[in-house]
Amino acid sequence: MSKRFRLWWHNFKDPAPVTLRLKGKDVQGTATTLTNVDILVPIIARLVEERPREAEIYHINMVNGKPDINSVREMAPELIIIRITL
Repeated sequence: MSKRFRLWWHNFKDPAPVTLRLKGKDVQGTATTLTNVDILVPIIARLVEERPREAEIYHINMVNGKPDINSVREMAPELIIIRITL
């Protein structure tokens, strides 16, 4: 997840081949950019719930350990996610 104003993610506007090192082995995949807010909201909510520090970084309010969905919706247009398909 990254903020849209950054430029690095533009490398993945079109699907691009990537190599990841997972458990000491190189794995081939394809990276694509997710920018559709309806797709982003549930993914961001799950990521923030699993990593509450991200809520601070991305200014998402937490309520009883859960991300406030309105706060996620408000922030989603400013974020992108790179999805890698192996």
